[in-house]
Amino acid sequence: MLNLSLIDLCEDDKADQNNHSNQLNDNNDAYWQSRGYDSRPDDWQDKK
Repeated sequence: MLNLSLIDLCEDDKADQNNHSNQLNDNNDAYWQSRGYDSRPDDWQDKK
């Protein structure tokens, strides 16, 4: 039986929102990882 509280659902939603925001921020490793890089490259400002 699945028993999630409202707090658990809100925390999951917040984590999803944070991940989405991080993937849109080119200053964040998640941005580069979502585009196939291992992490933010040293010359990341030239790759915009």
